[in-house]
Amino acid sequence: MNWQPIADFQLPPFEPKNWYVSGPRILAWTGHYVEPMRYGYTQKGKGRWTDTLGRVANPTHWMPMPDGPTDTSDGAT
Repeated sequence: MNWQPIADFQLPPFEPKNWYVSGPRILAWTGHYVEPMRYGYTQKGKGRWTDTLGRVANPTHWMPMPDGPTDTSDGAT
């Protein structure tokens, strides 16, 4: 996986009836740290990136979230 400019991310369309539905979670770089983020809209249609705590963020690059582990032989449930 390679980092891609945030401008290359395909933003989800705004749907007035489902404005609260956010796009897929991605791994984002802000210039200072890496964090999972997603793009969503306010009820009035203003788009924004938010981190996992719902804070507005300004990422510069993104990549898809990696797949989780497939081997659970360590006993984790």
